[in-house]
Amino acid sequence: MVTPYGPSTSESSTPFNAQVSREQAQGALRPMSVCQTAIEEIERARLDRLRGIPSDALDGHSLLCQLKVAAFLALLEEHQHEISEEDWRLAGIVREVSDRTRQYVVDVLRRRSVQDDRARAYAEAERAIVVTDRRTERTTQLAGKAIMRKLETVGDWVTRSELRRSLASKDRGYFEDALEALIAAGQVEERRVQSKQSGTEYRKRQ
Repeated sequence: MVTPYGPSTSESSTPFNAQVSREQAQGALRPMSVCQTAIEEIERARLDRLRGIPSDALDGHSLLCQLKVAAFLALLEEHQHEISEEDWRLAGIVREVSDRTRQYVVDVLRRRSVQDDRARAYAEAERAIVVTDRRTERTTQLAGKAIMRKLETVGDWVTRSELRRSLASKDRGYFEDALEALIAAGQVEERRVQSKQSGTEYRKRQ
C-alpha cells in the first residue's frame, strides 16, 4: 500500500513528507523515501490547487497515481526503501500515456454525443417536413376540389381570377399547385382569350 504523508490544506503547513509505505508479505509497513523531483512536483501541484492555478495534472489524484506506480516500479527493481528519480520518470511516462488514453476516450464520447444530437435533430426535422408535406398535400387537394365544384357549377369557361376567388382565403396560396395538378391530370382544360384584357379561362374537360 502506498500512502503519502501530507501536505495539509494550508500553504503554510508542514512540507510534504517524502515517504511512502511498503506492505510486506508479513503484513508490516515500512517507509520508502521519495526522490526530490517527485517531492517538488507534488508540492507545486498542491500549492497551485490551493491558489486556484490550473495544474498540468488532470485531477487531484493524478500525481498520487504516479507515485503509486513509481513505488511499484521501485519494488520491481528491488529498491526496497526508496523511489528513485528514474522510477519517478518512468511512472511519469505511464501517467502521460494514461492521460492521453483517457482524453481520447473523453473526445470519442463527446463526438458521439454530438453525432447523436445531430441525428436526433435531423430526425425531428424530417418528421416536421413529412408533417408539413402531408398538410400541404391535403390543403392542395381541398383547393382542387373547390376548383372542380366551381367549374361544375358554372358549366362553362371561367376566368382565372373568378376561379381563384372561389377558394377560401386560407386556401388561395395553394391555388396554383391545385390548378396545375388538375390540368396535368386532364380534368381541367384551359384556353387563352383575347379581349379588352387578355387572359386565361378554364373549364371542366368535356
